[in-house]
Amino acid sequence: MREINSFIDICLIKEYSKKSLDNGYSLDIDDVPQNDRSHFLDLLMNHDTDVKDQVLSMMQSWINDRLQICEMKDNFQNNVHVNRTINGDYSWSATA
Repeated sequence: MREINSFIDICLIKEYSKKSLDNGYSLDIDDVPQNDRSHFLDLLMNHDTDVKDQVLSMMQSWINDRLQICEMKDNFQNNVHVNRTINGDYSWSATA
């Protein structure tokens, strides 16, 4: 955790935060360059298994959402059509 706190203090807050005597410090993660956000995420994933599990789970969910769409596009381009049967299963048919 010490490494993560040091990274936050030195590489993010010191480097990118808006500092004001009146309003205090502020930093929106969207204002941090992509390479530093990626490095921060790598640190978190290597040090915190909960963060790693959540990120990987979300990534897998997004992949799963896109798999069927990509499969359908590829099949359409290759003239393979999906037929839904009465029981809810799918069958594939190719047209020439």
